[in-house]
Amino acid sequence: MSDTDFLTWPFFDDRHRDFASRLDAWASEHLPAIGTSHAEVDAVCRDLVERLGAAGWLEVAVPQQDRRQLDVRMLCLARDIL
Repeated sequence: MSDTDFLTWPFFDDRHRDFASRLDAWASEHLPAIGTSHAEVDAVCRDLVERLGAAGWLEVAVPQQDRRQLDVRMLCLARDIL
C-alpha cells in the first residue's frame, strides 16, 4: 500500500490501521507476482484464498457470533490492499 494517508481519516480507528498494516505486510510477502498466465489463474486464485483463510484474513468477511454486522471498513481496506 503506497499511500496510507487515508488511514488518518476519522472513521478509521487504531484497529483499522493495525489491520491494514498487518495485511499489507502479509500481502507483500505472499501475493503471487503479476504475470501469471491465464491458464494458471484458477489455481493461483484457489491457492491464494486457501492461504488467506489459513492466515485468518478471511474472518473479516464472516460475521462472528459476538457481532452481528460486518465491519465494512475492514472489508474495504482488505479489498484495497489485495
